[in-house]
This record gives sequence, C-alpha cells and structure tokens, in this order.
Amino acid sequence: QVAADLDKALKMDPDDEWVAREVAWIHAAVFATECPSLFRPAQAIALCRRLVKDDPKTAEFHETLGLALYRRGDYAGARAELEEALGLYPQPSASTLFSLAMTKHRLKKTAEARADYGQAVARMRATYPEDPRLVRAEREASATIQIMPAVSTQKIANR
Repeated sequence: QVAADLDKALKMDPDDEWVAREVAWIHAAVFATECPSLFRPAQAIALCRRLVKDDPKTAEFHETLGLALYRRGDYAGARAELEEALGLYPQPSASTLFSLAMTKHRLKKTAEARADYGQAVARMRATYPEDPRLVRAEREASATIQIMPAVSTQKIANR
C-alpha cells in the first residue's frame, strides 16, 4: 500500500520536487533495506537525476541521488554525488557522511570510511542524536564498515 501511495503522490503533483525527493529517499533509504521487493532503484535514480538537473545547488537532491546510486552498486557515482552534497550543505550532514562512509568502504578506502563514520557520529551527537533515520543510518554504516556502533545509538536501539 505504501508504494501505491507514493506513486499516487507523484501523479498528483509530478512537478513538486520535494515530493519527488521524498519518494526517491523512501526507496533508497527504507525500501532498499527494509522492503527490497518494493525498492525501485531505476525510479529513484531517475527522479533524483531530474531533481539535480533542475536544481543543482540543493544538497538533499545530490545526497538522495548518491544513496540511490550506492544501493544500485555504482559506488564511484555515489561518492561523487555525496561529496557534492557535502560541499553544498552549510554544515556537514550526518546522514550524508554515513552514506559516504559506506560508499568509501565499498571502494576499499577503509581509513577514509572510518574517518567519515567518526565525523558522522560526532555530527549526529551534536544535532539530532535520537533521530530514528540517523540511528538507522548509523547502524547500517557501522555494520557495513564493520565498526562497533556508537554508544548513543546502541542505547536508543535497546529502548
């Protein structure tokens, strides 16, 4: 039902870039890991490419495209988009850094991956330490790069 509702939202206002971004984000951040049968990487990537083309200065669009590319296995493309997003944010985004850490791990840049992970955890603690989306991202990143999860997210996950 959720996937049908997302399609409906896109049809209701196909030009609303934030609706498109949220649909792409749900596919890349939630469906890809929680409901793989619902994940449509081609749709997420196409939506994000359109968004980036229409508004190349919006960090969230690059971040979402980077995550969608990561999910598709295009790690070099993901890295480029995630680094572009970081350059556009006024302050580093914890979610972007978690995604970048996973991407760099897949590219065999282990030291860089761990450094980005550490930055992401610090940023998360400084901004939104209990945000469920960041907690999920931190858990996935720690598992991917094979590092112990941050203490703060372990406590939240055990509640």
